Amino acid sequence: DGRVTHQSREENEWSGTLKFAYRWNEKAMTYFSAARGYKAGGFNLDRTQVGVTPTTSDTSFPGEFVDSYELGAKTTWAGGNLLLNGALFHQTYSDFQLNSFLGTSFVVRSIPTVTSRGFDAEVLYQNGGLFVQGGLTYAKTEYGDDLLPDPDLVLLPGSTASFAPKWSATGAVGYEFDLGKNLVARMHVGAKYMSEYNTGSDLDPQKLQSGYTTVNARASIGGRDGHWAVELWAQNLTDAEYMQVAF
Repeated sequence: DGRVTHQSREENEWSGTLKFAYRWNEKAMTYFSAARGYKAGGFNLDRTQVGVTPTTSDTSFPGEFVDSYELGAKTTWAGGNLLLNGALFHQTYSDFQLNSFLGTSFVVRSIPTVTSRGFDAEVLYQNGGLFVQGGLTYAKTEYGDDLLPDPDLVLLPGSTASFAPKWSATGAVGYEFDLGKNLVARMHVGAKYMSEYNTGSDLDPQKLQSGYTTVNARASIGGRDGHWAVELWAQNLTDAEYMQVAF
């Protein structure tokens, strides 16, 4: 409608990490870390209905901060062939930048508080040409109850955050063996599981993605010197269907 707005903002912030680690012996090490992360604020440059009224032309959103704490352990077994690692984590976001699609434009809105806490564990085993990997993560990620009134975000307070499955797991098996003096063959199969999560920034129940698993595979034959290889690979081998985003 011929409106013009001039906006500017300036930010100067610190971020950093502090870590403590103690090695109990050759097989076990524990650690604690604390970190402060920062993502700069900015402006919604698309035509937007949020924050633009006849009385204001402010389309800005503030910087995002996260205070993150982690307590974990890393261990080695079976003569170094087996690794077992695990960690507990807690993250608190301030002014979380939520990207929303309103049907005609994308808008970044600021969520006062988001918390994420849980654990993750992994196992790695290698013996000769055999490689086995597994991982498991539990994360409870929730929006705070201190959201500003917004008709598009009424489902958010106290709810699980968008794109935040509570459980995720990975697994992979690989094997490498010789074919004569000059050739090496490799085979690898990996899978990833995600529990249900909502793909919409407004948490509309119709945008819920149920849990699913994807499987990838790869086989190759190549020269021992690594100069060439022929590969056959497949992604989403089981043809799992899932939504990346819904609106």
